[in-house]
Amino acid sequence: FLPYLLEEIELIQPKLFVTLGRFSMNFFLPDARISSVHGNLQRFWWQEKITYVLPVYHPAAALRSTQMMGAFETDIEKIPKCLEYIEQHREHDQQVQ
Repeated sequence: FLPYLLEEIELIQPKLFVTLGRFSMNFFLPDARISSVHGNLQRFWWQEKITYVLPVYHPAAALRSTQMMGAFETDIEKIPKCLEYIEQHREHDQQVQ
C-alpha cells in the first residue's frame, strides 16, 4: 500500500499531517516517542520538501483514559494554530526548498 499512499500524498500535498497514534507517527518520525512529541508541531525535510507533522494520541487510547482524552483534546485544539504557523512560514519554506 506504500506506493499508493505516497502517490496520494503527492497529489494532495497536505499542509499538515495529523498523525493519530504512534504507528502513523512512526511513518514520519521513526525514532520519536508519542508520549514525548504529542501535541508538538514537528518540522523536517521529507520527500524533498519541508513537511509538518502534529502527532496526537490515537482516539481509541483517549477513549480508554481520561488523562489521555484531555491530552488528545488539547492536541486537536492546536490544529488551527499549527495551520496558521505553517501559512505564516510558507514563503520562507519555499525559499529553502
